Amino acid sequence: MTHLLSILALALSLLQSAPPPVLLSATFDSSTSAVVAWEQPAEMTHGITCLRIYHAGYEWPAGICWRDLEAGPQVVRLPGIYSDAYKPQFGDRLVLAFGMDDVGSAVLGEAVVYRTYLPLVGKHSAPLNVVRLPLVRA
Repeated sequence: MTHLLSILALALSLLQSAPPPVLLSATFDSSTSAVVAWEQPAEMTHGITCLRIYHAGYEWPAGICWRDLEAGPQVVRLPGIYSDAYKPQFGDRLVLAFGMDDVGSAVLGEAVVYRTYLPLVGKHSAPLNVVRLPLVRA
C-alpha cells in the first residue's frame, strides 16, 4: 500500500503543469543596445524570473535574475544597469525562465514574423471603367 501511495505522489508531482510559454522579444535599439520584453503572467509573480544571455560564440551564458516580479509587461534594456559589460551582438540567444522552467527564447537580429488572419471582406461595386455602347434598333 505504501508503494502505491509513493507511486501516486510521484505521478501527481509529474503532472503539475509547467508555466505557460511566454512570447519573449529581443530587438536592437541601436547598434550598441537592445531591448528585451515579455509579459509576466499573474500566476508567476512569486518566485525567481531569470533572463539568460548566450553570447554568440560563447558556451556559458550570462544571467540576470529577479525575485517576485509584478505581473504585466517587463522591459530590459541591454546594456543597462544590470549588464554594463554586455554589448548585444547579432545572433545572441536570450532565454527567459521562471524558476527552473524555460518559458521563452529569442535571438537578436532574427526576424520575427507575425501572422494576422483578417476576415474576408467583400465589396460589390460597379467597375470603374464602364464602356457604354449605343443601342441601335432596326
